[in-house]
Amino acid sequence: MEDSAYLFEIIAGGLYVLVGIPLWQLARRTGDVAARLIGITFLLWGLSYLLYNIPLVLHDEGLMLPLFFGGLIVYDLSALTMALFTLRVFRKNETWARGLLLATAACLALGVVGSAAVGDWEGVYPLTNHWFWVEWLGMCLPLAWVSVEGLFEYTQASRRMALGLCEPIVANRFLLWGLVGVCALSSNFALLPQYIEYEQEAQFSAAMDALVGGLEIFTIGVIVLVFFPPRWYRRWIENGAARSMASNVG
Repeated sequence: MEDSAYLFEIIAGGLYVLVGIPLWQLARRTGDVAARLIGITFLLWGLSYLLYNIPLVLHDEGLMLPLFFGGLIVYDLSALTMALFTLRVFRKNETWARGLLLATAACLALGVVGSAAVGDWEGVYPLTNHWFWVEWLGMCLPLAWVSVEGLFEYTQASRRMALGLCEPIVANRFLLWGLVGVCALSSNFALLPQYIEYEQEAQFSAAMDALVGGLEIFTIGVIVLVFFPPRWYRRWIENGAARSMASNVG
């Protein structure tokens, strides 16, 4: 493997854990189920990245099978918690949303079992393991759902904001949440060349790691603005909205 082909993803994994901890603590204080689900999701994302990269850091090929498999299972669980979060927050009473959750779970379960049956316990052989794509679809469905819901709610909130019925920071939060989904989904697509290279060359690319890790770190920055927006950012959004409304009135 290339030297430092894990650096950026290790950093991203640690940052996801740091973001997930305060949300988990908030859920413990308030009993907020949605905060608990999304906090668990970020903690699982971070743990998954760390499990995948520990064997690379240690240069220990004997750890690859168990820790890659562990990372895979942990990431699959995060896809389920993300889908549960989206269902609870956006589509709690929608039958089709429950169906999408079940479809996600089915893809993940079939992908894991099918990959194991053909010997690809780690789920890293997209060229020869067709079950890889079933599981990958299960990973991507919740992220696509997040993207659509966030951007849809942003359009609705923007209309209400124009009427003075929605705070600018709330509308912006929906936009950012949609962007989180887009970025996380893009990371899943960007990982594909990594897996293909690993299957063909038995190594991971440092350049591709930098791309994936960079996307993840950017995603974490957006997540921070969603859940922990600093005061300067709130003022910037509010002032921008005020200028826009004044321009429209003028």
